[in-house]
Amino acid sequence: MSMSKSSKMLQYINYRMRVTIQDGRQLVGKFMAFDRHMNLVIGDCEEFRKLPPAKGKKTNEEREDRRTLASFFFAAKR
Repeated sequence: MSMSKSSKMLQYINYRMRVTIQDGRQLVGKFMAFDRHMNLVIGDCEEFRKLPPAKGKKTNEEREDRRTLASFFFAAKR
């Protein structure tokens, strides 16, 4: 018996997940909801993004910016 896409997604409700979006940002939070279009709602979310090296510094280290978001809504690509 095969499971539908929505029933597969239901098993992950209230789990912490990491979502990487097309611009390279990563969001980590609690998976709260989705719909038939695969729009997602993530709660208690933290965003991580890579920053270019600071100008004037000789090291080539990538920096990472982190910020806390209350919740995040991902619109599905149509």
